[in-house]
Parts: sequence; C-alpha cells; structure tokens
Amino acid sequence: MRAVIVFIVAVFIINSISLSKKYNNALGLAEAGKYNEAISAFESLGDHKDSEEKIYEVKYKKAEALLQEGNKAAAAVAFGKVADY
Repeated sequence: MRAVIVFIVAVFIINSISLSKKYNNALGLAEAGKYNEAISAFESLGDHKDSEEKIYEVKYKKAEALLQEGNKAAAAVAFGKVADY
C-alpha cells in the first residue's frame, strides 16, 4: 500500500513539473512574438495556473502587433476575437 501511495505522489510531482515547463515555454513563445504557437501551448495546458487568461493576453498582444505592422484589417479581426478582454 505504501508503495502505491509513493507512486501516486511521484506521478503527481512529475506531472506538475511537466506542466510548469510547458507553461514557461508558452510564456517564452509569447515574449518572442510567436503568438500562434503561444496560444496553442496555453490551450494545451487547459486550466493550469492562469493559462486561459494568458490565451486572451496573447491574442491581444497579437492584435496589437498586427496593428503596429500596419495590418489594420487583420488587427481588427484579431481585436474582435478578444472583445471581452
């Protein structure tokens, strides 16, 4: 029985570390301006930490970047996807 408990705890710890690494990777992608990749990475994390909030933040940053690039039509569409942010 003790071995089972130790195993379950180990699996939980490994899973937590893996999710944290994926989360940090998603943050790095967003900071590097790889918005689509960052959005996908955060989506794959489900409800880990504030991943859902980060998805909206990255979508907003993407829209801002499009606007700064002068791509007004694409920016308008992107801002429309985060209208509630």
